[in-house]
Amino acid sequence: MLDGDEERRARTAQEIPNRSEVHDKIIEHLRSAGATVTSGDAESFTVHGATSQEVGTLAGQAGITLWELSPVSGSLEDAYLALTRDTLDFQEAA
Repeated sequence: MLDGDEERRARTAQEIPNRSEVHDKIIEHLRSAGATVTSGDAESFTVHGATSQEVGTLAGQAGITLWELSPVSGSLEDAYLALTRDTLDFQEAA
């Protein structure tokens, strides 16, 4: 699909406010390119598997104008909790 750093894509989502006249068309193009698109609230959707640059490039190649792209990435706390979720702080006495 789109070139780039796979690890960066896995850590970062692109929240795209639904301010484009061609909402359904860009979602179709993104999914066809292999990205995962989920609906957010009534004004946006989220793309996983593509950077904002890749989303903008794909939209431009399809003749679609996007008025806003907002990269969203997890916090340091989210990363820590994901890495340590399988560890125990204490163990119950037998």
